[in-house]
Amino acid sequence: MSGDYWRVFDALVAESPPDLVPAVLDRYRREPADRPFLMHLLRRLDGADELLPRLLSDVDGQHAATLLSELTRRGVPVPAGEIARLLGDAEAARAATAAAGLSGDRSLTSALRPLLADPPLRSAAAMALGRLGATECTGDLTDLLGIVEPREHEMIVVAIERMGDPAAVPALLARLLHAPDSTAWGLHHALSVLTGREPLVPLYDNESTYAANVRAAWSTVDASGPAVGDVELIDRARARLTVDQGSGVVSIDYDPTTPGSSWPRWGRSLFVRERRVYGLGSDCGTCEAFLHLAGWPADRASGLAGDLREALADVPALTPELIDAARPLCAGLRTGHYLVTLTDLDLVPVTAVESSWLTRRDEPQWLGAQHFQLRAPIPGEVPSFGVIAPTQPLDDLAPDTVETHTEAIRAGARPAAVALSWADQRHVEGEHTERFLFGVVLDGHHKLTAYTRLGIPARTLLLTRVEDCWGPPGDRGRWHDELTAPLRVGQRRRA
Repeated sequence: MSGDYWRVFDALVAESPPDLVPAVLDRYRREPADRPFLMHLLRRLDGADELLPRLLSDVDGQHAATLLSELTRRGVPVPAGEIARLLGDAEAARAATAAAGLSGDRSLTSALRPLLADPPLRSAAAMALGRLGATECTGDLTDLLGIVEPREHEMIVVAIERMGDPAAVPALLARLLHAPDSTAWGLHHALSVLTGREPLVPLYDNESTYAANVRAAWSTVDASGPAVGDVELIDRARARLTVDQGSGVVSIDYDPTTPGSSWPRWGRSLFVRERRVYGLGSDCGTCEAFLHLAGWPADRASGLAGDLREALADVPALTPELIDAARPLCAGLRTGHYLVTLTDLDLVPVTAVESSWLTRRDEPQWLGAQHFQLRAPIPGEVPSFGVIAPTQPLDDLAPDTVETHTEAIRAGARPAAVALSWADQRHVEGEHTERFLFGVVLDGHHKLTAYTRLGIPARTLLLTRVEDCWGPPGDRGRWHDELTAPLRVGQRRRA
């Protein structure tokens, strides 16, 4: 193909002549040299998910690898017969291995298992077997941990985690005792997933201290339930506490590894009862902060106990009694070290894309739903912004409930909403630094709406897991403290 084929492709897609699809498929089969260009066109045609698998039987080598990678990226299962054929093709084997994991066909286990002995393919094969839930290979995967380098070690650990076989726990505990310090976090995470328990690990300022803390935590883990402890009331707007063996009803964690990815862990999300609600993007320190609705939770993010509901009806200050009432809610969060901050947030509702802090940037990223944000940037040396995201559609709120809160606020009460929050700081494109204070509403959508209608700063109790915050090593909560300092109850905001 020659000339400005991009312009030709644009015209073809726009016109969509009835014979376009058969013509493209025929040319793809007849003209191998044109296949890289035709793939760009095929990706844009309606029904590509159905078209692409039809080409697999006619290709092999790199062309097959390209097709398989595109199908895997789209999440389209490939027939087991085609995968088995291409697992024997040196150029297509890696892409076929990734496709095998997505196929859901356990019959491929026997073809994948020998690949665990092939260094270039073993991590991909391990991930595929994990996705297939091939528990007969659990021992094969744990045996690999002693012979791979740390980066590949994490990929194998993620595969074991995905396998979901508790039989791996003894081997992981034994591995934890002698594994390199750099692998401790991954082993800790996998053990938490497979056992359903997450012991509290002390905060740390270096890798070796953290690894020692993880080993100590797993040497003493018991069957006790969630516990809220180490409560320290700092002042009328701040407290600290810990959650041990938290049930994780609401949590931030890594997404399942994308099929075919060379990164064992990349994107993170906020989950409610294991359902992905908001995508948070990656840990990339030079990428813009990201928050995007993935789907509403099946039910409320948090069921508040009656005592807490009453305690939140009018909150002049943070008190021991309020923290005690919040213990059941805190126990439902993920294990960790928490900052509790009582704030007055001068929020405005965001109903238009162009009004959001998340779209007024180099790369606009609409959150995907109506939400709240701070009216103005947060004072400080670093450009800083605040966004509060809902866990239910804001246009479905009960008007009577909003009016009840409106009248109470107008009469002088300060009912408090509750949000899970975290601090995010990025050096975007290596050129400028920006911070976000993110929050996701656990309870109080009606209250926040009432406050915004009255133009009164919204009293909001922020629960912040330090481990989820961006911050300096050894002081992960510092940037969150700096962001919330001018927002705390009793503080005067200065421009």
